[in-house]
Amino acid sequence: PVYDEYEKELDAIVKRQNRAVLDYVNTESSLTDGNAKRLANEVLSADADETKLRAKTFKRVSAVLPVRKAVRYLQIENKLRTLARYDVTAQVPLVK
Repeated sequence: PVYDEYEKELDAIVKRQNRAVLDYVNTESSLTDGNAKRLANEVLSADADETKLRAKTFKRVSAVLPVRKAVRYLQIENKLRTLARYDVTAQVPLVK
């Protein structure tokens, strides 16, 4: 149940991150400073929410599992998120 709740909350955050990436890709050639700032703020906000969610989930997991297993869970989850982010960011051109 803890993992299912985490995944549900993470899905909403990932959608925000992906929406910002799609907004950038769709406006890349006509990206204004205002839009760039808005997109950066959205990505930073979603990243901060993801960090808060990971901390909350770690606290809940470590309450029901030995701490070493909870840390292992956190490491594995971090690796999975890193791979997922790489797949997305590898496709997105840098801002010009």
